[in-house]
Amino acid sequence: MPRLPWDPDRPLDPDALARRVARATGGPAPRLRAFDVGWDNWVLAGPRGILYRFAKRAAEEANLRRETRLLKFLAGKLPLPIPRIELAGKDFQAYRRLRGRMLVDNALSPRLVRTVSCELSGFLNALHALRPGRPGPRLRRR
Repeated sequence: MPRLPWDPDRPLDPDALARRVARATGGPAPRLRAFDVGWDNWVLAGPRGILYRFAKRAAEEANLRRETRLLKFLAGKLPLPIPRIELAGKDFQAYRRLRGRMLVDNALSPRLVRTVSCELSGFLNALHALRPGRPGPRLRRR
């Protein structure tokens, strides 16, 4: 079967990924375990609540570095928590897992919907009021 553009060109190998972190930091390899999978990234959990995201494909490394720069710019400027980058390499980033819980539509009371809506509105207003230098290419509107 032919390889598709979204297929990973790197296997999910926690030990190999931990060695990449060790090479990048000059420290010991953290003990990593598979945590989640995204479209472009592997997510592994490490000690002390640190999550490590690794690009699944070499072509995604630049996007991960751009996201790292943007998250560093946004740190402390928004009314809700966002990942705070603690460590970043050529093809990975690491941050503490955010506290909270996943929202499920059918579990939201009308009062909670109003609260979440207000918090999300405030977050989006604050986000769109910021003007970072040039974190990446601007999206063109159609």
